Amino acid sequence: MIKRKLNTGIACLLFIFSVGLIYAQNDRVKDLLQQLEVATHDSTRVYANKQLGYFYQHSNQEKAINYFNDGVIAAKRSNDSLQLANLFYSIGYTYSVKQELPNAIKNYLDAARIYEKLKDDWRLVNTYMGISNLYISDEDVDKQAQYLDYAEDLVLKGNDSVQLGNFYSHKGVIYDQRKSYDSAIVYLKKSLKIAQQIKNKNSIAAALTNLGLTYKHIGNTDAALNFYKQALNIFEEEKNDFSLGILYNNIASAHAQKQDYKSGEEAFNKSIDYANIVGSQQILLQDYKDLATMYGKKPDYKKQAEFLEKYYSLKDSLFTAEKENQFSQLESDYIIEKKDLELEAQQLDIEKKQIQNTIYIILFSFSVVILGLLLFYYKRSRKKNNLLQSQNQLIIEQKNTLETTLSDLKATQSQLIQSEKMASLGELTAGIAHEIQNPLNFVNNFSEVSNELIDEMNEELNKGEFEEAKAISKDIKQNLEKINHHGKRADAIVKGMLQHSRNNSGEKENVDLNKLSDEFLRLAYHGLRAKDKSFNATLETNFDPKLGAIEVVSQEIGRVILNLFTNAFYAVNEKHASVASSDYKPTVSVTTKRLKNSITIAIKDNGNGIPKNVVDKIFEPFFTTKPTGKGTGLGLSMSYDIIKAHNGQLDVKTKTGEFTEFKITLPIKTKKS
Repeated sequence: MIKRKLNTGIACLLFIFSVGLIYAQNDRVKDLLQQLEVATHDSTRVYANKQLGYFYQHSNQEKAINYFNDGVIAAKRSNDSLQLANLFYSIGYTYSVKQELPNAIKNYLDAARIYEKLKDDWRLVNTYMGISNLYISDEDVDKQAQYLDYAEDLVLKGNDSVQLGNFYSHKGVIYDQRKSYDSAIVYLKKSLKIAQQIKNKNSIAAALTNLGLTYKHIGNTDAALNFYKQALNIFEEEKNDFSLGILYNNIASAHAQKQDYKSGEEAFNKSIDYANIVGSQQILLQDYKDLATMYGKKPDYKKQAEFLEKYYSLKDSLFTAEKENQFSQLESDYIIEKKDLELEAQQLDIEKKQIQNTIYIILFSFSVVILGLLLFYYKRSRKKNNLLQSQNQLIIEQKNTLETTLSDLKATQSQLIQSEKMASLGELTAGIAHEIQNPLNFVNNFSEVSNELIDEMNEELNKGEFEEAKAISKDIKQNLEKINHHGKRADAIVKGMLQHSRNNSGEKENVDLNKLSDEFLRLAYHGLRAKDKSFNATLETNFDPKLGAIEVVSQEIGRVILNLFTNAFYAVNEKHASVASSDYKPTVSVTTKRLKNSITIAIKDNGNGIPKNVVDKIFEPFFTTKPTGKGTGLGLSMSYDIIKAHNGQLDVKTKTGEFTEFKITLPIKTKKS
């Protein structure tokens, strides 16, 4: 039978920061529900259900699990193994918040199986630490250490600071539970140092809380309360109700340890309030138990009996023998399954070796036959034997040549894949460099001229020609104004690019799509010119001045627009290279228009168009009409999914030999103030 003694303070905090908490506004929920209602792709359903599950994870676990399960159905239907594992992981965590531990470990283990098959070490580590965290609630230190050992090699080779900090926290907790407090403090301080380096407030507060627990365990309650105070400031600033419920339990226990029962009672009441807000039975269970302990020391036996009754009543509803057996059985099934997979792998290895041995025997037998024939023909004719030897040598040389060619092809394939990854970045960088170079040239030129004018002004001053000197000073001032103007222009370009390339959180914001389209038109054009100086094209813009700003994820929409412009310039460049006529003028145009309930962005080129037999396939993943090595076939597929996620539409019109036009349609939804 597993011991059911909770250690809420450490357990929950470690797990919270390994997965993160998502607090959203009502508008976000409405937006996600609207996405679900109009979703036509399972990928959109998976995303929306997962985000809704995150929203309710700490306030309404049943609703969160329902959304996660709907996501599981969509992920299975679309054969998306990674998202399926992520959903199992989220369900496992949600059940851990509810303290339904058998369901929690079942879903964690389902996630672990998939991550192992995908060789996704980073997510597998998080899963192992989540399972280890479940055993913190049972004070089964050996089980905690076992799953932490599973994770250790993967963490150390992964070089992920957040994950390493989490690992050190778990390690410190295990040492704390084993009463090796010096070692616990060493690992917990390592965790705190990493959290401070990456400036993750929640991780800093978690490390401070765990350090406070260890100092409380060694009897240094003043130090413990100091750590708790620092953590409290962070959690209140972050409005992290779940963590505040845990932290106030720890603060109350520290006051009770100092026999400051009044302060302890106040902190326990706050912990209970936060536990009820987030619906955490785990925090309530620990509060009832610690309150009973405090009133026993006070003493106030009536209060002690009251909270003992609450504690055992809640505990009996959460933990039963059936659940404990189920918990153990699930883990046993997982371990047996891992062993079966290992044995299966060993058996496959044996069979592989047997097949290899059979092949070796056949080859050896064949070689013996060949050798006999060669000896036979050698006796009959030296000339024929020499001919056979020459042919044999030729076969060996051809084999070596083929092996070398295959090796070169593999190396070339790797280089092409890497080149493809860097292609779009190179084009964007080249465009940015061109945009910045123009204002810098103005700054340099006006600076040189101003320097010469200063020399002239000094000469005039030395001559006493003050009026002439004043006239020169006016020219210098005008030059400085121009330098300032072009400097601000370069600064605006850099800030604009940083705005479009920053690490976007996925939240929508009001964006001027006229400005965004104009910037990426020029960047795509200069990106191609950076690779081919001889290339020129006419750029046409027809921006609707009434377009206004609409609410989109700017980084994602920018990615779509840049991809369409890059394809357009590629198309006209290919046609320019293939036609002999000087009458052909490569042209790329962009037109925006505001309608009643939507806006459109049309990007058109006068290239060769798209053949009719492939136009229906262009939005499929990995389909491309470009030569091998010049395209992955993911750009249009990704663009289509991004526009669909915005409840929009991406259409194409084309005529072979004449033009291609892609039209983006997005619904208008102004951001609420």
